[in-house]
Amino acid sequence: EEFKKLHQQHGEQLKEVQINLMLAREQLVKDMMRLPERWLLRAWNVEIPAKVNLPNELDKEAQQRLSVFKETTLSSDTPYIIIVIALIVSAVASYLGVRLVLLKRYIENLPTSSTAGVVFGINEVKGHLIFAEKAVPLTSPLSQHACAWYHYQVEEKRGSGKDSKWITIEKKEEQIEFYCEDEQGRIGIDVDKADVITSHVIVTRKGNRKYKEKTLDMGDPLFVIGYAGMNENLHQDLTVKYRSKKDPFIVSNLSEEDVMLAKARKGILSLNISFSSAVLATLLLSGLAGGFGPVDFLVAAMVSPLFMMLIMLVLHYNDIVFLRQRVERNWSNICVSITKRLGLLPNIEEVVKKYAAHEKDLFEQIARFRQDYDAGIGKQSDIDSLLKTEKEIGVKIQMLQEAYPQLKSDGLILKMMDTLSALENEIMYMRTGYNDAVEIYNTRIASVPDVLFTKLFGFEEKEFIRV
Repeated sequence: EEFKKLHQQHGEQLKEVQINLMLAREQLVKDMMRLPERWLLRAWNVEIPAKVNLPNELDKEAQQRLSVFKETTLSSDTPYIIIVIALIVSAVASYLGVRLVLLKRYIENLPTSSTAGVVFGINEVKGHLIFAEKAVPLTSPLSQHACAWYHYQVEEKRGSGKDSKWITIEKKEEQIEFYCEDEQGRIGIDVDKADVITSHVIVTRKGNRKYKEKTLDMGDPLFVIGYAGMNENLHQDLTVKYRSKKDPFIVSNLSEEDVMLAKARKGILSLNISFSSAVLATLLLSGLAGGFGPVDFLVAAMVSPLFMMLIMLVLHYNDIVFLRQRVERNWSNICVSITKRLGLLPNIEEVVKKYAAHEKDLFEQIARFRQDYDAGIGKQSDIDSLLKTEKEIGVKIQMLQEAYPQLKSDGLILKMMDTLSALENEIMYMRTGYNDAVEIYNTRIASVPDVLFTKLFGFEEKEFIRV
């Protein structure tokens, strides 16, 4: 009688315990059959629990509960909003991070040129800042000292507490004509729209206003990377200046290493924000699907390394493309320079006819050179021969001057010879820059892991100019 009473009192509880045990066992088996849990079971010698046998009536009820069972998921619209924000932040931060790291790699791969060796296109030069001869030094608004460039900004704090914010009420930037000078010469710098990175920064605060000043001063060491083109305002054949948003333009009185580190730090910070946002979005997607199991955390953890590998491949590929384009650009500059020298040949022919009609060999050599140039310009295999012939012509013309003293008093001839000599120096610097670019490019495409891109995308070695 006592047992019957106990069975009647606790019978329903016993049934619930049996059903819950069976449901717990089924859920455990389901989790154990997933990956990578299934592999771990074999490694750890864990056995699947024995099946829970229930009477037919209880088994039917358990199966019914199991069929309507739903995994817990995140509810409300908040997770969806956070996911969208996280993906947007990840995309923007990835774009900014990759751009900054690419800029750092760009600076790293671009060799430094002397001011005399600067050619049209992107160049990197180092030297020190000097004022142009007729330029009147600027007076910086805050420190009141002479400078070549300054950026001045005044901000005012408005509001109070959490609603307070800084508002820019004045911003001013001015520059004068100045140059980057090194041992080989100097080149004009038009700092307008440049990314100026300077150690001369002053920040002061008075009341609710904040004053900030940045300057470039006379004698500052200069590191400049930018596009070299014509600029009549600075009275120079070539001036480093802004061309487009696609081309880097940096003017700094810090060292190249410090500039690269500054860009790299910002790039890595942006990429870390991107990775963290991607991981958050992945975890929230798992939660919306009822996850948060080991596999979900594993997938979220794999987002960052996979993303990093993708970025690494992009950076390596872009490096090789940049190095190849630099070789091709230097090659084009050599062709342009030779074309300019070719323009002097008709004048040289007239000189030979006028003063040395019997210099038949030189006249014929000039004529052959013009024919060979028309047929061979732009061909790597013929450039060595063209430069060699052109050098021989230059030597013979100098010998012609010695043989005919009257040539030394001819103003047109002297001017032509000066131009010829200047172009010879120009080609010498271009040839050196071209060979340096070829050496770096050939080394990179033969190194691991860049050699994989070499074979996959058909990058080929470039030939040196031997003359």
